[in-house]
Amino acid sequence: MFKYPIAFIILLHGLIHFIGFAKAFNFGKISQITTAISKPIGLVWSFTAFLFIATVILFLCKKEAWLLLGLFAVIVSQYLIFTLWTATKFGTFANIIILVAIILNYGSYRFEKVYQNDVRQNFVSNNSSKTELVTEADLVLLPKPVKRYLIYAGVLNKPKVHNMRITFEGQMREKGKDFFPFTCEQYSFFNEPTRLFFMKAKMKGLNVLGYHKYENATATMDIRLFGFFAVVKKSGKDMDKIETVTLFN
Repeated sequence: MFKYPIAFIILLHGLIHFIGFAKAFNFGKISQITTAISKPIGLVWSFTAFLFIATVILFLCKKEAWLLLGLFAVIVSQYLIFTLWTATKFGTFANIIILVAIILNYGSYRFEKVYQNDVRQNFVSNNSSKTELVTEADLVLLPKPVKRYLIYAGVLNKPKVHNMRITFEGQMREKGKDFFPFTCEQYSFFNEPTRLFFMKAKMKGLNVLGYHKYENATATMDIRLFGFFAVVKKSGKDMDKIETVTLFN
C-alpha cells in the first residue's frame, strides 16, 4: 500500500536536487535560491540526485542495498539543506519520511536475517553426503497404517529425504475481520527434526512478519510489526506438542 507513495517521494525528492546543480551552472533562473552555489557543490547536488534515483530503483527491485544507499543519500542531502537552510529547509520533511521508511524496512530485514541464519546453520548441521535408501528396517517401528501408506506411496528403495523447502501464499484473518494477504517460506530438516517457518503479511498496508521455529523439540512463535514491534510471542509445552505434530505431519 505504501510502497509506491514512498518510491514517489524518494524519486521526487531526488529530482529536486538537480535544482542545486542548475543554480551552480546557471541553467535557467533559479529565483528560489538566492545564495550562490559553487560548481563543485553543484556537482554534489547532482550526485545526491542520482543517489536517490538509484535508491528508488533498488527499492522497487526489492534489493536490500537500497537501505544503505538511501541512508547515505539522506545524510548528504540533509547536509546540503543545512548549507541553504532558508531556501531548502522543507526538504527536511522528505528526508525524515525516507529515513523512517529506511528504519522500518531495516527492522524487517534484520528480523528475516535471523531466520535466514537459522536456515544456513541447519544446512551445515544436517548436511549428509551419504545417499541412503529407505529399507524395510526403517519402517519396522512405525505404526502399521503409516507403514502400509509408505509402502503404497513407493518409498522403499528410494533415497532418504534430509530436508525440504516449500513456499506458498494465501490469505488469513482474525475472526470477524477482513482477510489480508501473506507469503510463506518453510524449511524442514529431518536428521535433527527442525521446522523453520517465516511469514510475510500485509495488514492495512503495514508489514507484519512472523517466525515459527521448532528445534530441539522446542517451539516458539514470534510475530512483529515491521520486525521491531512485538505483536505475538508464544512458547511453552502446549506449543511444543502442537509443533511436534506439525513436523510429524
